Amino acid sequence: MVDSYKSLLPDAAGNAVVLLAQISQQLDGLSNGTHVPTAISPTTRSFPSSARQSSLPASAVWVNSLWFLSLVISLFCALLATLQQRWARRYLGLANPHVAVHKRAHIRSFFAEGATRFNIHVAVEALPALLHTSVFLFLAGLVISLFTINHTVAYIILSATVVCFLFYAAITVMPIVYHDSPYTPPFSTLVWSISRRVAVAFLNAVDYVVDFLRKFKESFARLVAHLGSATKAPTTTTPPPPSSHGEVSSYKPLLSGSITEAIYTSAMRPDSQRDARALGWTLDRLDEEGELAQFAAGIPGFSRSTEVKESVSILEQTPMSTLLHRDLSLHIMHLLMRALTPGQLRDSKLLPESVRKQRVSICLEALYYLPHAIKTFLQRTTSNLDHPHFVGGLLPVVLSMESWLLAERLSIARTSILDQAVKIGARCMMTVIASRPPLDEQSRSILMRHLRIDEPLLDHYLEPFDSLLLKNLNFFLINTAFDAISDENVQPHADLVLLTVRLAKRLKFEHADQKLREQFERLRTRILQDTTDPSGTATSRDNAERLLSELSSVTTNPPTPHPDPQPDPVRESRAHTWPTDAGTAAATTSAHSPQSSQNPLGQLPLPPDSQPSNDAYISIVAVPQSDTFPMASLSPSTNSGSG
Repeated sequence: MVDSYKSLLPDAAGNAVVLLAQISQQLDGLSNGTHVPTAISPTTRSFPSSARQSSLPASAVWVNSLWFLSLVISLFCALLATLQQRWARRYLGLANPHVAVHKRAHIRSFFAEGATRFNIHVAVEALPALLHTSVFLFLAGLVISLFTINHTVAYIILSATVVCFLFYAAITVMPIVYHDSPYTPPFSTLVWSISRRVAVAFLNAVDYVVDFLRKFKESFARLVAHLGSATKAPTTTTPPPPSSHGEVSSYKPLLSGSITEAIYTSAMRPDSQRDARALGWTLDRLDEEGELAQFAAGIPGFSRSTEVKESVSILEQTPMSTLLHRDLSLHIMHLLMRALTPGQLRDSKLLPESVRKQRVSICLEALYYLPHAIKTFLQRTTSNLDHPHFVGGLLPVVLSMESWLLAERLSIARTSILDQAVKIGARCMMTVIASRPPLDEQSRSILMRHLRIDEPLLDHYLEPFDSLLLKNLNFFLINTAFDAISDENVQPHADLVLLTVRLAKRLKFEHADQKLREQFERLRTRILQDTTDPSGTATSRDNAERLLSELSSVTTNPPTPHPDPQPDPVRESRAHTWPTDAGTAAATTSAHSPQSSQNPLGQLPLPPDSQPSNDAYISIVAVPQSDTFPMASLSPSTNSGSG
């Protein structure tokens, strides 16, 4: 019985093999597009297993190998993902125990060193790399399998696979070429490392060739010297040229860094246009007064920062990169007005006293550091002195005591990180503000410090006030205007200096002190000499001519289109003043002849005496403050009245 059962086993196993072979042949026939009959020849049973394996097509081997390899890698990625989650939970649990702080520090450093020593970052980076590899292995097996079925479909899928592969290769190489690329596949680090190793190997080969040529040249030179000494012929030896071995090797440290270090290095490279665009994006998202005040508070620190190499250029380009704050200086002026004179603008808000004072200080200082902000203000001042909204709104704000104190601090600052334009702007504003009569003891003390005079002399110049105006003009010419002619650092700010002179020269020259008038004539003679100085540059001579043209109206009688046949004695005795809240200040005429506190140019020759009958005096009538201050009143095109 047992023997008969054993005899049946080979037949049953053979039948199973035959059936499996039949199914395999049918599948192969379907894949090849041919029909395979179901009949099984008796010889099939006698085929050895090795013969059947050798009869399999190579495409089937490759397809199954690639697909099963892709399957194994995908399953391993799934396993690795679960393991990484477990590792992370274990690390967080072990590294943050509920123990004392010093014990926790020891434990965290222990596990942190372990994570570094066993390269946990490699396992984290390997997971997406393996998953991407399995995808491409599956696509390769799919293309091979389709070629055994239909070539048209295979070529379509092959084309799509090639396009995907080229795209993947492009985004892999892109972070290496463009460090700001957001596309960072896992193989970018590998390609970076390989490319740097190839570059270092090339440099080593170049070093070897250079060293070989240098040694060969030195050996040849020694041989020639030896032959020359043997024949006793006079030879001249020249020192060998400096080797370029060090220059080639100096590039190796640049190639030894990681891709992360290279990205950080590129990000920290200065780029004024990129920084300006970043500030423009920030400004476009500021729609509240407090947010704009915070931005303005950072402008001085940004300008003085030693880490920012082109702060002035960045601030100049910032308004061009924004849509909401094209005229940034005007918006900061409006913010200043809302803080200093509440209710002046329609959208003004009531602020606490501490916030109001802080915002006034922030806006005033920001205007000095914004490029061309002071120049823009002086231009608008020159063309809008008769405009009621300007005189009653913005002018008292910028000519306030807070502005005067800030201008004094910036004009005498000796720090090297302060931009030259800030100092020049502060001096110009000091000169413009000093053209107003002192209203209290604080303004008198600032005026004396600015002009470097004592109190008796100040009182002497106040009677009449034109003497103080001429003293202020002479002081500005000596300390700032002459630098705009000869100093290369101040020459770019010549337009700002000329605007200041245009505002400071509003006085009645014949009412001023005789000593001050003589000093002014000597200063003007010096400027006239600079216009023809052959040792000066064309820029300095041009600036001297422009400055002389501005000063020409001080002692000359300008044309008056509507002369007044009835002279007003009050008007004749009134000195020029800036508009104030209380109205136009008046000063009495003094019979004294005050002495000038400074006369550094006393050695210059005096021009011929001239006795002008009048000068470029323009009376500014005080106007009451307006309830509103529209945006249009500060635009450059507004010109309701001339200065």
